Amino acid sequence: KICVSSRPSRAMLGVGRHVVRATRSSFRPRFTACLASAPAGNFVRFLDSAGQVCWGELVEADASGAARKAKLLEGSILEEIPRVSSQVVEISKVLAPLPVDPSPAIIIMGLNYRSHAAEVGKDLPRFPVFAFKNPASVIGPEVPISIPKVAREKPEVDFEAELAIVIGKRVRDACHEEALEAVLGVTGANDVSARRWQGKKGGGQWSRA
Repeated sequence: KICVSSRPSRAMLGVGRHVVRATRSSFRPRFTACLASAPAGNFVRFLDSAGQVCWGELVEADASGAARKAKLLEGSILEEIPRVSSQVVEISKVLAPLPVDPSPAIIIMGLNYRSHAAEVGKDLPRFPVFAFKNPASVIGPEVPISIPKVAREKPEVDFEAELAIVIGKRVRDACHEEALEAVLGVTGANDVSARRWQGKKGGGQWSRA
């Protein structure tokens, strides 16, 4: 089951680059793996059959196996309480759940649990370890991952399932409660890293790996 956030009580489906508008006038609806077991009520960003970018609330799956559908949101996803309309549309393609185009930043946290620190032979840091990734490095569901030629030697590339937190409003110097109020939703992310570039080759700069 996909995790949900405190406010609003929704998970968000799909992680990937923010696509503003499709270049084709129409799309063929197709099965999307990330929607197969997703429960109704999740927020999802997607292309409809006309190629229009939409935000919606996922509805129950059809027993016939037809393409999933969503109730369109009225107004902006960034409103305090997003408004769900009664209009139901078919999902042609799941997009990244990024509320701002382009995303201002991708912030990652490293060595934030004991087993991972032990796995890589590192001591637990006294303070959280943060790094920034280029927002253009994020892609969406079922999009091929481009791996640079210099990082294709085994066992260079590694992947990890991560919890991604989508921030929905400006926040600074926040206490715990204020920080949670800024969370728009959560989603799953596949974090792909080039381990040797992350370490020695990249000079320890995680943003390059």
